[in-house]
Amino acid sequence: MQLRWGSSYSFPINGCDLASRARVVLSESGRPVRYVARVSVGGWLEADGQAALSVAETALRNALAVPYQDLKFLSDDGAVMAVSLLNANSLSGVRVVDGPNFDGRDGAEYATLRQFGFEVEAEYLITSAANAVLSFSESLSITGTGGPVRRLRVPVNATALVRQQISPRSIIRATQSGQAVGHLKYPTAPRPLWAAPILLEDQVQVQKGNPKRIGQGFVEYPLAWSYAFESDTPLVGVPGLPPL
Repeated sequence: MQLRWGSSYSFPINGCDLASRARVVLSESGRPVRYVARVSVGGWLEADGQAALSVAETALRNALAVPYQDLKFLSDDGAVMAVSLLNANSLSGVRVVDGPNFDGRDGAEYATLRQFGFEVEAEYLITSAANAVLSFSESLSITGTGGPVRRLRVPVNATALVRQQISPRSIIRATQSGQAVGHLKYPTAPRPLWAAPILLEDQVQVQKGNPKRIGQGFVEYPLAWSYAFESDTPLVGVPGLPPL
């Protein structure tokens, strides 16, 4: 068994121990959308003397400082093992996120051996989750009932306020607004609850924000919307429900 970082750095055959774990990223509704895979590597550099070990340590540091390489764990017949992290199909790219650390305390340390450890991480898409909506919220505000308009007035030479009806009917106004975050692309804004002429088409607002960068890729595309309505009859509606 042999571990390789990229195409130019190979670790000693049977010279590394590996442990792997994964953390699932969920949407707000609880849907799995991607997973973060992490591989912990431990091993020993072998060389004759402090100078040679220092050269080997520098070579390892320089190799791991180059991000977005394949971390391949090869079997004895050259097959790529499942614990490997491949850069090409990763959303973030493969990166060293901890180390390399050199904390060996054995008697042979810096004589013939140099113990090392580091951790590598990459994020991958969960099948069919590219179009997932990570979060969604919408509200509907309705102002007025269409009934008479009454206002308090101060009559001339009077000391008491008088409530007067200044119109037999009033305008009903409504605002439908919300925001959503798409996984790998902008989500589609929901349709207005009422069409024109109730919808004030000149006041439609749709706003896109910048996505979040994770290494080589982008996720979490935010979108916001707002629709204004005016009507002379009562409006009845409810905000939209979050998608799965």
